[in-house]
Amino acid sequence: ENEKNITSNTTGIILLDAYSESYRRLQEWLLLTLDQFREELWPVSWVVYVHLYLKLVEEDRTALAVSFREEHKSYHIYAHEEEIRALSLVNTNKHMKDSDFVKRIKKSRFEIYLCN
Repeated sequence: ENEKNITSNTTGIILLDAYSESYRRLQEWLLLTLDQFREELWPVSWVVYVHLYLKLVEEDRTALAVSFREEHKSYHIYAHEEEIRALSLVNTNKHMKDSDFVKRIKKSRFEIYLCN
């Protein structure tokens, strides 16, 4: 039993680190992108943030999801404060099924418009 808990905890830590590290790398890449494209590409970060969070919730990894959400929300709080508040109410699969916000996100298509 103890060994099982250690394994699941270690897996959880590795998963969170992998999600957070990947997200951090995306943020870093976006910040280093050519100035002319940075503003247009930055919204990609929001979409990835939301979907990574929802993926963790979907996998019943609530503590990891909350940790990820809190660690990276500062990148988006000014542009998406209301959405982050809605996201913070989604902590279980049942919440996901009942959330209009999640339904809208899952059905939405994301387009990026780049200037010439």
